[in-house]
Amino acid sequence: MRVPAARCGVTASCDVLPTEDPGRVGAALLNVLPGSDVLLDGGRASASAEGPSFLAPLAEAIRSRGTGRAYLRRMRKNMDGAETWFYLNKQAAFAGRVALCSEADESPLGPITVTLRSPRVEEIAEWLGGGAAQENSSRAVQKF
Repeated sequence: MRVPAARCGVTASCDVLPTEDPGRVGAALLNVLPGSDVLLDGGRASASAEGPSFLAPLAEAIRSRGTGRAYLRRMRKNMDGAETWFYLNKQAAFAGRVALCSEADESPLGPITVTLRSPRVEEIAEWLGGGAAQENSSRAVQKF
């Protein structure tokens, strides 16, 4: 699926617990948004980027795991105007994997919150979720 040609800002942020190595937390954020700018500020870490191309590795990981519908459902539930968000497991992100969390407490060290902002946020969410809505409609057509 082609990267949408839409303006998009993305931020991945999380708490840095006193028992955590800030460098490892920064590495987890870079695994989520490769090539982004990481800021470690006391007890918080964040990575920011502009453009949906920064989300391409995350989109590919979601597709390869077949979890697009779950991500799309979560992004639609959390959509507010031109913004949406979802949680990722911080430990999985450090290991280079993506694992969606429905609630913040599902990640023992706290989640990474990924926030998307775009005038076409629904289109970005659909793309990130692997075109799950299109897959669903095409499957429904094939059944008849």
